[in-house]
Amino acid sequence: MNRRQNLLLYAGFLLSIVAFASYFYFVRFPGTRDFPWLNLLLFAVALILLGIGWVRAYRRATEYRGKVSGPVLTALSVVVLGLFLFINFSLTRHLPASAGRLEWDRERRSLHCPTQTELRWRLRAFVERRPEDRGTGGCC
Repeated sequence: MNRRQNLLLYAGFLLSIVAFASYFYFVRFPGTRDFPWLNLLLFAVALILLGIGWVRAYRRATEYRGKVSGPVLTALSVVVLGLFLFINFSLTRHLPASAGRLEWDRERRSLHCPTQTELRWRLRAFVERRPEDRGTGGCC
C-alpha cells in the first residue's frame, strides 16, 4: 500500500522559515516593528501545522509518512522560533539608544501645553493691556 506524503509537516516548516525571514520585511512598518505580532502569528500557525502533521504521522501511520521527518522538521522549526525570540526579545535590549531620540525629546519638551491657570493669567494680561498695544483687531 502506498502511503501519502505528509505535506503539513513540510508546510509548517516552510511557514516557520517564512515567519523568520518576513521579519526583515515587516520591520519597515511601525505596527510590526514595535512588536512582531504578525511574525509570532505565523509561527503559531506553523506550529499548529506541524502538530497536525505529527498527529497524522503517528496516529495514522498506515496512511501517512513522516515518523522520521516530523520530529526533525519540528525540531528545526523550534530552533528557528527560539532564534527569532532570542534576537527580538533578548538581544534588542542591548542595543544602544537612538541618536535621533534626543532631538525628538528636545522638541517634545519645547512643546508645552499651558494649564488652565496659565491660560487665565495670559488672558488677564491681554485684557489689561491698552487697546493700542493689542493691535487693531479688525481689518485695515
